[in-house]
Amino acid sequence: MINRGDEWQLGFVISRGTSEQICEQGVPAFRETITKFAPFLGDRVGELHDWSEAKLLTVRVDRLPQWYRSSLLFIGDAAHAMSPVGGIGINLAMQDAVAAANILA
Repeated sequence: MINRGDEWQLGFVISRGTSEQICEQGVPAFRETITKFAPFLGDRVGELHDWSEAKLLTVRVDRLPQWYRSSLLFIGDAAHAMSPVGGIGINLAMQDAVAAANILA
């Protein structure tokens, strides 16, 4: 969850292939689910009126089979895209940069 000042941005992880089922259950059921996991949002979930206010982001973990070419090195998401859940992408990018610097030095 990110507090954007005048609004909150909330990421909600669902299993692949379940988005249609969640939509069929309706926005009120989705609000209940959010409140179940984050009760302090109970007075805010009413701001979600219809599905056009929610966006489905399909996430996949992927990587390049080769991370380098002559005079070019891919690191971070360019080399291995990661799920945004948990913020691990930036950590891996930093680890890539440190490892590359140590090897190149």
